[in-house]
Amino acid sequence: GKWSATTVVIQMEKRPFAEGSLRLAYFVHNLAKPNELYVAKISKKASHGREVYENDVEMQIFCQIWAEKFNQMDPPKKVYYAKCWLLELVDRPR
Repeated sequence: GKWSATTVVIQMEKRPFAEGSLRLAYFVHNLAKPNELYVAKISKKASHGREVYENDVEMQIFCQIWAEKFNQMDPPKKVYYAKCWLLELVDRPR
């Protein structure tokens, strides 16, 4: 129930590689970890503020917790959720 912050330097592709009904998806490279590839999902609505993104991250974490509990029951197929972070793009050109 507590947010923490870390500074990272990323490079985000200029064009999205995919599009859903609510968000655009971009490949992101964490420059400190060049062999790892991430995905940034950005709302199509400019009016969506930080709270919308925070709610999405919290929901993803909540689902991950329940998936872990489900997997402890040794189901025939396990459920996994991707790790999720909230990025604040401070030097993003428009």
